[in-house]
Formats: sequence, C-alpha cells, structure tokens
Amino acid sequence: MLALLLTAVKAFGTNDDGSRCYIGNCWFNHTEVMDWTYDNAIEGTPAWANDGSVAIGIEETYERKLEIPPLQGWFSKRNFYYRLFTQKPKGKKTYLTTLNKGQPSLDTLYFMKSAGYVLLIENKDGASTVLKYGLDGTVKPVVSGTFFGNVPTTVPSPNGTVLAQLACNTYDADTGAALDPYPCQLAFVDAVNLKTISTSNFDLKHPENFRLTRWTADDQFIVTDRNETAFSVDPYGKPVSIPLPKCTGAATTSSKVNAKGELVGVKNGNLAVVGTVPVEKRFNCQ
Repeated sequence: MLALLLTAVKAFGTNDDGSRCYIGNCWFNHTEVMDWTYDNAIEGTPAWANDGSVAIGIEETYERKLEIPPLQGWFSKRNFYYRLFTQKPKGKKTYLTTLNKGQPSLDTLYFMKSAGYVLLIENKDGASTVLKYGLDGTVKPVVSGTFFGNVPTTVPSPNGTVLAQLACNTYDADTGAALDPYPCQLAFVDAVNLKTISTSNFDLKHPENFRLTRWTADDQFIVTDRNETAFSVDPYGKPVSIPLPKCTGAATTSSKVNAKGELVGVKNGNLAVVGTVPVEKRFNCQ
C-alpha cells in the first residue's frame, strides 16, 4: 500500500477518435478521460526549527483526476495522506512520521525542536484539530476552550513551553448577524501536559485582521487588529491595552524565516533557502 501511495502513475486521456493517449499528448479539441491516480508533493509553507538548525516540511500524497482539458483544466483531489520530514538545505530528507490519513492546514506549521514537538492543524473527516506531534512518536490533540466553535489560531512561545490559542466569534448565534466588534477568547496552554494555564476575553474592532498575532522575546503575546486595537497578554496575567506595535515580524522562533533572515521554501522537490528578508520581518524585530 505504501508503495502505491508514493508512486505517481502516468495518466491516460482519449483522442477524439476514441484512441488512447498520454495526458499532454492528446489531440487538442477533445474531452479528457482520466482515472484517479496517486501523486505526492511538498505542500504548504515549510518552517525552520526554533533553533534554526534544520527545516521541516509536509509531504502530501493523494489521488488526483483531471476534470477538463489540461490547457484550461485543473485536478480534483481526494484521499489525502501526509507525513512530516526535516531537511537541511542541500541535505537529505529525514521522515519524522509515517503516512497519516488527513490533510494538514498548510499555513500552520511550527517545529519546536528544543521542546521536542511539531505543531500543526489536521483536517480529517470534516473536522479540524490542533495536533502536537512529539518527537518521541506521540500525537496529542490540543483542546483548551470552546472558541465559539472555531479552530483557534495556535502559536507556540519562543522556547516552546506555552501555546497561545486565539479565536473570535464572527456572527450572533441567535440572529446570524455579523458582529462588530468581535468577542475574542485567548487561552494559554502548558505545552508539556496540555493543561490550560489561563484564559481571557476581549473585543477587537476590525476583526477581519485579528490574526496578526505574535510572541515577543520576553514571552508576552501580542494581539492586534492592525488598525486601532492592540493587547499584550502575559500567560499568567490579563490583557493590557498597548499602542499599535510597529513590528510585524515572525510570530515565534519557528517560522519560514530564521534568525539570519534566511527564507526557507521549496526548490526542485527539496527544502532550500530561497531568499533573505529584512530585520523587520524576523522574530523579535524592533
């Protein structure tokens, strides 16, 4: 089964006269007929480990099928599997997990190497769950509050010992009317035992931008709507209103940018340094 999942099969189409042809070599004005075939690729945004020593990526395996002619067409996908791997630039891949059924969120990936875990959001069977993948092979869901029925934005602290989880309510449950401001819930979770440390509630005025969240080097969590409202929250304290921060750098020590400003990306099927970014886009910019 594993060999089948990791092997892409050449797909066939049909010429106008009914004869068989390889996709891409069929007659121009025809209707493609294609079976479901397996393929795999590195998906989403990779991230550096929080110590900058290695990068982590997500390799997805799935069935795909071309729906309309390839010059203007696209692939439908189904039966998603994924596995995590690490790689140093110009080095070999090391797989951390076997294939897991599901599809991870492609914009949430943190490798807290010094704390011994990877954090991601998995989409499976119509539900989304924040998962902590321990480097010891354990996998545990992170559940710390109701968050109005939403999947919270979850960001590890710089040393990985605390998880900040934030979500806001967008609509009135009774009337369905849009809310402005949004009531928000923030929880801090111990990353070792996954028990809730504290929770707090506050409103954000321009909720469409509330996901601008980040940690500071002194373990304060910053939440801002980018326009008017900003809070600084200590995991063991309460939200404190602050001026809008000028820094819009990485949310924590594990991100697509390391301390040197090197941007990790995908190149020729491998993780590689694909550019550099200025200081204001790095973690703990001032």
